[in-house]
Amino acid sequence: MSKLCLSTYLSVLKIYENPQGSGARKILNALVESICDKQYNIPAYEISKIKNGDKNIAGYIMDDIKESISNPRYLENAKTRVFPLLNPSKHSDISKTLAIIAMHDDSINNDCVIDCFSGIKKKDITEIKNEFEFILGIFLYIISSTQNQHTQSYAAEITDQYCNEAIKTYDSLEIKTTTVEIIMDSDISSQAKSFCRAYEDSINLLPLCQIANIISPSHNHVNKMYSAYCDCSDKLKAQIMKDNNCPIIHVSDVYSLYKLLARYEDDIENLGLASKHNIYMFTQYIAPAINVEEFETIESMELIDPNPPIFPVVPSHILPNYTSSHLSKFIGDYIYYKGTDKELPVPFDWMWNHFNFATCEYADLFRWLNTFIISSYHEIKQPSEIDTELYESPIIPEIYYVKTMEDLHFLAMLTLYSLYSCL
Repeated sequence: MSKLCLSTYLSVLKIYENPQGSGARKILNALVESICDKQYNIPAYEISKIKNGDKNIAGYIMDDIKESISNPRYLENAKTRVFPLLNPSKHSDISKTLAIIAMHDDSINNDCVIDCFSGIKKKDITEIKNEFEFILGIFLYIISSTQNQHTQSYAAEITDQYCNEAIKTYDSLEIKTTTVEIIMDSDISSQAKSFCRAYEDSINLLPLCQIANIISPSHNHVNKMYSAYCDCSDKLKAQIMKDNNCPIIHVSDVYSLYKLLARYEDDIENLGLASKHNIYMFTQYIAPAINVEEFETIESMELIDPNPPIFPVVPSHILPNYTSSHLSKFIGDYIYYKGTDKELPVPFDWMWNHFNFATCEYADLFRWLNTFIISSYHEIKQPSEIDTELYESPIIPEIYYVKTMEDLHFLAMLTLYSLYSCL
């Protein structure tokens, strides 16, 4: 049984609730609502049993949470729902106490990620950068990875005195590691520079290393820079990205990344870029997590022209001079002329017929699906919906730097992340 569980978590947050008194019931309801984007009213008697370690959270609520666990709006929702319920001056104390509970939990492996926002592992608990995000990230770990029933003895330990001792313990850990970290930071900086020199020829694709690390961290990648990056320590990875002004990507797992495909399909259908009966192709065929064997046979394919022209059959009386175009221009022109007497064919439907997606080789289908995502980026992206103070958009390499099918796919996944993980 895990000591870092919902009962101990709620007990800590209850001790550090806002001075007006929030209560465990409001806090838990707010956390669940932040993930699931809908209101809950878990009864007081249920909350009491959960906080005391007598039972797990109700099954129907857990089903909702599992379905929404990768909700990109979780953080923003929590800022309005959870933040007001906690004492704003005690976020540091909360995070330190939770970190020490995790440190003393023998059921958690040292390499286990306990903060699903920043990727902090148990062995790195002195590296908390944002206390509120850590509090939210550790809740995601608890709710998805631990059982709460029969944790009464752990819940009973959480008192004001326990929390005070935990904070002292955490502070002593920080003091012990400071001197060592100064030496290590200097070494990390030189290693990051060496990495960038070693892979200078591929450095324009550096942002894709993070996607490789999410999708297949142990894979022998075609681009050796990806494999080398996956083998780096978390600190070195962060330093490499920092030196190249690349924002860190926050995705908990590969499935969270591929779930964004469903949102993309909704958008291209709403924009009229594809008919409803065709858009299933993206979720069915694009994910190597689903088509591992097929992807491994084509990932090393070289793309002489990663963005080849397409030749739409446009009636001459509509656009007499429209004889060839790259896909991004074709999509942009379709949006521009939509509803006029010069309206172009629906882009994805036209490609379906022109390239015979129903019977073509998997490599051709995979290539065009990924290219379509990249090419439609500017038509789907809505800058007005993004709070630039809270979200730092990833650097997206230009498609002409792409050399292999592997590069192309990682670029498409980074495009998806940029489109949706900020909203």
